[in-house]
Amino acid sequence: MKNKNTIVTAGINTDIDVLACVIAYAELLEATAVIPGEFNATIPPSVRKWGFDYEKTCPEYAEKFILVDVSDPGYLAKFVQLDKVLEVWDHRPGFEKYWGAKGRIENVGACATQIFELFKDKPPATVTANLLYTAIFANTFNFKASVTTERDVRAFGMLKSHISLPNDWIAQYYKETSGLMLEDIGWAIKSDLKQFKFGAMAQLELWDASRVVGDADLMQKIYGAMSGFDSWAVNIPSISQGINYIITPSDALKTALQSNLGAVFTGDVCTTGKLYLRKELMNFML
Repeated sequence: MKNKNTIVTAGINTDIDVLACVIAYAELLEATAVIPGEFNATIPPSVRKWGFDYEKTCPEYAEKFILVDVSDPGYLAKFVQLDKVLEVWDHRPGFEKYWGAKGRIENVGACATQIFELFKDKPPATVTANLLYTAIFANTFNFKASVTTERDVRAFGMLKSHISLPNDWIAQYYKETSGLMLEDIGWAIKSDLKQFKFGAMAQLELWDASRVVGDADLMQKIYGAMSGFDSWAVNIPSISQGINYIITPSDALKTALQSNLGAVFTGDVCTTGKLYLRKELMNFML
């Protein structure tokens, strides 16, 4: 690898967008891919078997760092040396001033879109294309999320000629990830949990989330998984329905969602009129 000493890495949480971006940019630069975080439920067993190379710990020869799908310094792995960071790629605005000229922080649905756009002279390898393709539709909730842009749609379309996936891959993917989350909903929550000023917020991306709020056992498991936080919410995008179910017992968070989003609660559960990502809902709760 010509850029072996350059480390492409992300934050402490690993979802499908993180995985795709790290693998793809490391491939493009011929750099070293380092993914320290455990895979969450957006990376199902079938994807984990595709065969991609990465390190779980940072090698001693690391000299430079490139960050993808993360810009919040509070979520970086401890081995990242801030003074040696060259680039920061993210699709979550908020830390542009912190990174200055190093930041490539843009309003786009998936960071995978940004990284794919860098493949100008040669296409990504097939497995890499599979990852990028999957990350784009997953991170835009199958293009139903309001953060979806024409860039996401265009990148997704261009990747179709480079993938080796079945025609019904999107349906297969959501069936597998939803099954994985519902099989162990406590693990799924803890593996996709972020803390903010108002408390903690987990996200469960399901094809059809209606069964969750109607299942007393699953609801009990959700409350158990979040029991360590005084103030919390769980965002459950129901992709096939095009809505979110938001669960929170916090009166303060309920008031914020009611005031800023027009949410109507029945007990601790409300539904939205369209799909929202967690990062969008954060703005209604701050």
